[in-house]
Amino acid sequence: MKGRKWMNLFSIENVKLKRGRMAVVSLLFILTLFAFLSILGLSAGGQVMFPNMTTALREINNSIIWPSCLIFTGVWASKIFVEEFRSKTMMNIWVCGIDRNRIVLVKLFLILSIGMLITLLSTLVLNFLLIILAPYMAYAEKGMSFSSHFSAPFIELVTLNAIYIGITSLLSVSFGMRGYSTSTTIIASLVMAVLWASQISLQIPGFSTSNIRFILALISVISVLFLLRRTNRLDF
Repeated sequence: MKGRKWMNLFSIENVKLKRGRMAVVSLLFILTLFAFLSILGLSAGGQVMFPNMTTALREINNSIIWPSCLIFTGVWASKIFVEEFRSKTMMNIWVCGIDRNRIVLVKLFLILSIGMLITLLSTLVLNFLLIILAPYMAYAEKGMSFSSHFSAPFIELVTLNAIYIGITSLLSVSFGMRGYSTSTTIIASLVMAVLWASQISLQIPGFSTSNIRFILALISVISVLFLLRRTNRLDF
């Protein structure tokens, strides 16, 4: 019975999300990134920007594609979650007797899923296209094969960062909920994207950029716990 209630909530949220529109927006997002990366690769004046395509794709993923996915997810989070509180839609849902924690968790899981899916999809598609077009761009002197790039370690790395991005996106929701502000949600995602793109690393032995991303994800999980506590205390 409980499982059916969860599935019903997921079905309702999927209908509200309008998956067709979501697919179109995601496609436009990927095309926009591809156009930007193409212009960047063609505007280098013939000077090679990276020693090889492995380095080029690593830097492009870390500094452009993945931070952009954080912003993309933050924008959707503001619509899916924060906007419904600001417009009192969430309050009306609770009046109907739907469990608060359950609907909040469904929405947060939906945001996390969007972050993961857009990261996986955009990374794989854009890396594929950049490898094909490598001879015509100034990212590296020599191209590379698909088999050498799309290896098991690379897929694991992309998946791990997709999880980090999905979880970290929830932190922007916590900031946005402070004043039910969609603008604050998007600004928070922009700040996190800048932190991600800067690839901050503390000068501590064994401490790397991955640690920073793990810490951001951990803070996001903690913020979700406080968010659940806060929503349970909201008065109508």
